[in-house]
Amino acid sequence: MQDKILDMVANSRDDILEDRNLKIALDESKIQSVQIEQTLKDMENTMKQIELIRDQFVPVATRVSRLFFVLTDLINVDPMYQYSLEFFRLIYEGAIKSVEGVVEKA
Repeated sequence: MQDKILDMVANSRDDILEDRNLKIALDESKIQSVQIEQTLKDMENTMKQIELIRDQFVPVATRVSRLFFVLTDLINVDPMYQYSLEFFRLIYEGAIKSVEGVVEKA
């Protein structure tokens, strides 16, 4: 849009203040600018909401990652301590449920 306006100004043979097409292009540019500004504000609000939600899951991620590495290191203690993915999934779900109560209280 900016290039179109600059081209119209540069190639205008008449008075640019009287050029109807240039005025229309400038009005369209202003409308697009307002729409883009509103879209950016909406995106910023959305990103803040996503960040707040993401921050609520940090305790879960920390807890579950520690549990995962403890369980995977137990095999080094004794081969008997091998756990299935299903077992780890149950532990993960339990960690999420325990943090949900903490997040709801906060």
